[in-house]
Amino acid sequence: MANIAKMKRDRMLAFLEELKATHSDDASIRALNEIENHIREKKYGLIWEDHTEAVDEMLDNNIPVFCEDPERRLCKDPSLPFNFIIEGDNLQALYLLEKTHRGKVDCIYIDPPFNTGAKDWKYNNDYVDSTDAYSHSKWLSMMKKRLLLAKHLLNPDDSVLIVAIDEHEYNHLGVLLEEYFPEAKIQMISVVINPKGRATNYFTRTDEYLYFVFLGESSVDTMLVSEGEVEVRWPYLKRSDSDSTRGHRPRQFYPIYINDETRKIHIIGEPISPDVDRFSVEEIAGCTTVFPVNEDGTEMEWGLTGASLKELNRRGFVSIGKKRNNNPMPYSISYLSTADVKKVDLGELSVTGERDDGTRIVVSKKGKSTRMQTVWTSGLYDAGAYGKTILGSILPGRKFPFPKSLYAVHDTIKYIIGSKKDAIVVDFFAGSGTTMHAVNLLNAEDGGRRQCIMVTNNEVSVDEAKMLTEQGYQIGDEKWEALGIAHSITWPRTKY
Repeated sequence: MANIAKMKRDRMLAFLEELKATHSDDASIRALNEIENHIREKKYGLIWEDHTEAVDEMLDNNIPVFCEDPERRLCKDPSLPFNFIIEGDNLQALYLLEKTHRGKVDCIYIDPPFNTGAKDWKYNNDYVDSTDAYSHSKWLSMMKKRLLLAKHLLNPDDSVLIVAIDEHEYNHLGVLLEEYFPEAKIQMISVVINPKGRATNYFTRTDEYLYFVFLGESSVDTMLVSEGEVEVRWPYLKRSDSDSTRGHRPRQFYPIYINDETRKIHIIGEPISPDVDRFSVEEIAGCTTVFPVNEDGTEMEWGLTGASLKELNRRGFVSIGKKRNNNPMPYSISYLSTADVKKVDLGELSVTGERDDGTRIVVSKKGKSTRMQTVWTSGLYDAGAYGKTILGSILPGRKFPFPKSLYAVHDTIKYIIGSKKDAIVVDFFAGSGTTMHAVNLLNAEDGGRRQCIMVTNNEVSVDEAKMLTEQGYQIGDEKWEALGIAHSITWPRTKY
């Protein structure tokens, strides 16, 4: 089959050689050589216009260095490997990590900007939005430089790169990965991160994607699951995320009267409106009145309406903890989630007995050893319940857009480094710090010594930048820096 495109190129190149023979001055030769280079450029794969970043200019004239902040050192056990948070531009950090960790990293997990068209990522100090004609090429330029450096960090014999993405750039990212990791085995999986879905004029979006780039002999770990039964976790009834303070759901702020002798629910009271002082509610002799209140006194909401809680309590699916004196919420209350109650009714979970306090023992049968499939649907991957809510419970009052579910990230890295208890994990789009949280959780489960290195800048949100500017502050001012991601979210979460 004749390559028509090549034949055309050869004719154009031959004509250029004729022009060079008759136009031998320097200016003409430079121009003709530039035309020739464009003709000879690759003809298959992603083609885009390269863009520079402000950090490129900084790297041309400055040498980045790591500076330790001794006031932020956390060390419970000096015998264990140190984790690191690197604050700064991740391109600068990757240049430095290339010198210290070249070929040593077992797993890189990144959740880069998705280029959705919203003001969710910066380029040359300006936000890139949907009106930017070069938004795709800017995104690809940004990713290309960082992926090439990331490749140098990975152990070529046995390591995995994992990249989270959604529908806005997943096609471009797939081709980019194929181009710069030609020796790798690449697989994309789908994760349901929003079971309710995000409504659009098209199909309702419930999932995101993960690209796994397998280098060398790397593979997915088999999940070894022992035989037997495991009790199902019951979540706390008090909501803890920043969007669940009193007043958001008026029906979910009501008194629960706990009998101090039996430690059981005596009565579930009626909801009270936000303008009613909770201390004005009538007391019941022999009972303690419990409202959803944080230790700092912030009034929250219950996770269920009173009617739903009554039904669960009737079935033995509500548990009361030990009394804690001098606490704004003297009794902690846990319950079997609505989803797990449905599984009990369907026979997917079993009730195997009853405790002394009358609550039911609900267990799940563990399955055999297996590898995960390419579609992940666990309720634990819900970014709202196990990303936003968890972050809100750690940092009340601080918000971070779209944090990943802790358990989604935990499982993602567990399937890759579950058998590598001394693995090194890098995340150079660290954001809220979910990756280090997940690595620490995995280490706590199996006694591992895995190390996590995170890189994040200290940008503030669009709204915060506007507010601070109006107040006369600018980048570098103490108040501005205090609201940045690294200082107000990533570091406090890691410390917690």
